[in-house]
Amino acid sequence: MPIHAKKIKPAGKAALNKLANEFADFENETEDQQGLKGLALSTEELPKKARKRTIIEQTPDDISYSDLEEDEPENGSEIEFSSLLKGFGNDIKTTLNAKRKRIQSFTQGSLKASNKKFDEIWNKQQKEREQHEDFSRQVMTVLNQWEIDLQKTREAMEKLESLYQQQTKLFNQQHAVQTQRLKRVVQLHEDYTKGILNLKKNHEEHKRTVHDQLRKEISGLQKKILSDTQQQDFTNVRRSLETMLAQV
Repeated sequence: MPIHAKKIKPAGKAALNKLANEFADFENETEDQQGLKGLALSTEELPKKARKRTIIEQTPDDISYSDLEEDEPENGSEIEFSSLLKGFGNDIKTTLNAKRKRIQSFTQGSLKASNKKFDEIWNKQQKEREQHEDFSRQVMTVLNQWEIDLQKTREAMEKLESLYQQQTKLFNQQHAVQTQRLKRVVQLHEDYTKGILNLKKNHEEHKRTVHDQLRKEISGLQKKILSDTQQQDFTNVRRSLETMLAQV
């Protein structure tokens, strides 16, 4: 449809710039949303003619006005351009609404999936926290019981140490007493040994003395007996001689 480029007023050009900028901003926003979610949204074809798409996709600065025909009068060009702008606006609004609905649906789906995943992770972490808390309680119970057992062990060790010290002290005392007794026994044994040796020595001396005396007495008795025997024999011989002489 021929349009006279030189007859476009500043108001129409500003409206076209505004629509093109809104569409470009919405396209950038859509691409940003797609990049953040990691999903590729399929592009939607515009329901209008290719000529309209070509003009919409170009910025006002990129439109080549040299190709536009100049045959139409000024009023008809403005009316047709206004109709074209209205059609562009309706198409853009329809496209924006469709994409907005798709973004909202996608956002809601993403939120639901995120909430579901978050709930699953939360429940899992809650179970893990409960398990960790239960394990911590068990560990604390074991540690407390261990501390009680250690305290009892320390008390028992202190009692055993005190008893050991008492027994050691008593043993040292008994050892000292037994040492004194042993020394006394050794001293008594030495005294007894000395007494026995002295007694034995005295007995030996007394025995020698008695033996000497007995030998002397026996020798004297032997001499006396021998003398008496000899005297008796002399007497008997003399009597016998006297008897014999008397008979003669």
